[in-house]
Amino acid sequence: PTISIDLIRDLTQSSSFPIHLVEGEIYSVLRASDVIVVASGTATLQAAIAQTPMVIIYKLSGITHLLAKFWIRLKWVGLVNIVAQADVVPELIQDEATPHRIAAEVERLLTTPSVMATMRGQLGRVATALGKPGASHRAADAVYDLLVKKDFSQ
Repeated sequence: PTISIDLIRDLTQSSSFPIHLVEGEIYSVLRASDVIVVASGTATLQAAIAQTPMVIIYKLSGITHLLAKFWIRLKWVGLVNIVAQADVVPELIQDEATPHRIAAEVERLLTTPSVMATMRGQLGRVATALGKPGASHRAADAVYDLLVKKDFSQ
């Protein structure tokens, strides 16, 4: 929302791909997208809820990546893959996150309907696993209920 729509129009006007600009809330944009390229984080979960196929990219500074590899042992960095405990969406991390690799993954998704359909189905299962909207309120209610039941007289 901080980027001028006119600037986006200017930058996309000469594209050889059909680009349709969609304004509105994030889920409207995600549902209108065939594929997204997204940084690892909560945006991947939003895309899963919208069942939008994606390629996850993530790049850290060299020293941060080295420290993370030493201290953190995760098979995946993308929250979608972590929730699914499976390779649902491709992850391009550090040196793999090159323009060529990103474009190749996006092209594979756009040109292989069976892969796209499989990913959408898996994203639907991730969305179901995440539960209904309102998790923050449900968590607050659960904490409140525990506090109300707790006997603080001791």
